[in-house]
Amino acid sequence: MSVGSIPVQAHESGVDHHGLTNAWLSWGGLDKEINHLNRMVGQVRWQVKRYHGGASIRRDFEQVRRDVDRVNGIHGRGDYDRRELRREIEPLHGRLHDLEVRLRVRQSDYYHWR
Repeated sequence: MSVGSIPVQAHESGVDHHGLTNAWLSWGGLDKEINHLNRMVGQVRWQVKRYHGGASIRRDFEQVRRDVDRVNGIHGRGDYDRRELRREIEPLHGRLHDLEVRLRVRQSDYYHWR
């Protein structure tokens, strides 16, 4: 699955992203979660370039991207446990957000996870 142009969306800092994401995951569809994860990868890729992420950040981003690619592969094959796959999505979202924080991304450039 490829990600096209990614719009920049606002993000509120200081929010417990993990708690909100847990609640939201239980209501939303898995396809929607995968889409959001892929869009966030595209947004963080842009941020790494724009904010000149160092070698450590680029290395960490590539590891997260590989993990997201693995989740996409599992989802694409259709042979998965929905709960288990959802449990993998949240930490990936958290790792991507941690990269945003390490990059010191402006608040207006954060990806807004719905």
